[in-house]
Amino acid sequence: MSNDRESIKPSTVLPWFISLILVFALILVVVKRRGGQVGVFETIVRENEIVSTMRINLLRAAEAEKSAVMAVTDEQSQRFADQARLATANVDKARKQLAPLIEQDDSARETALIEEFDRCWAKFQTLDQLLPGLAVQNTNLHATNLALTKGARAVRDLERNLTRLIGPGTAQGRDVRMVRLAYQAVVAGLKIHDLYAPHIDAETDEQMDIIETEIEANEKILSDSMNELAGSIKGGGGDALQDATADCAELEEVTREIIDLSRENTSIKSLKLSLGKKRPITAQCDEILRVFQEFIRSRGTKATG
Repeated sequence: MSNDRESIKPSTVLPWFISLILVFALILVVVKRRGGQVGVFETIVRENEIVSTMRINLLRAAEAEKSAVMAVTDEQSQRFADQARLATANVDKARKQLAPLIEQDDSARETALIEEFDRCWAKFQTLDQLLPGLAVQNTNLHATNLALTKGARAVRDLERNLTRLIGPGTAQGRDVRMVRLAYQAVVAGLKIHDLYAPHIDAETDEQMDIIETEIEANEKILSDSMNELAGSIKGGGGDALQDATADCAELEEVTREIIDLSRENTSIKSLKLSLGKKRPITAQCDEILRVFQEFIRSRGTKATG
């Protein structure tokens, strides 16, 4: 009975076995190829997300910094400066996440673009170390506040007390020379106060020097007028003269404070840096990232095509 059965010959099985191996090999190649495409696509998607995050935080940093410079209170300046620092830190964080993906892709174009961005980003960060600190000092704002408060009060009090000194019914009020001296003192005080604003707004030391020369000239007129008044009034002039003299001392002190703050000029310096040097560097960094993003998306189109 065993003789009736034909034995399976190797020559019959071998073709089927070889075909099966080839099929498995083909499946393996297809799986590997598809797996590779999926891996590349996932990398591209991740790179695009990271670069998008970098662009968003770059623009957030620029806007927050500009708001810090333009803020009208120290609290607002500090809040916006903190927001700018956080957004800048997030750009750095995303950049570190991008680095290993670029190395994995081994793309010469991506490497060139990220190196270009790094050079631009270094310039951005150099200015970034200066700007928030300048913005939160707000010396011009503080000088303006002093001018509108203590400075204005000193001039107003000076005018009131000199009016008391030479008012109707007083001996000084009937003396034309005394009235003229009092008038000169008040006008000089008002001119000093009027020169605060242009000094605070001045952008250069040369402009400030010219304004300070005018301030000093009016301070001399004020001082000379008060000295002549004091020397001409019999009996010392009472409380009115003493109060007016104290007002002059207050005005002189406030003037020195305002000039010192205005000379630091941090508000104008930060504004010039933000809208001048920083703005084109920010735009350049963003343009590099935009080109980078377009390149990534073009790779994604090819990978899924």
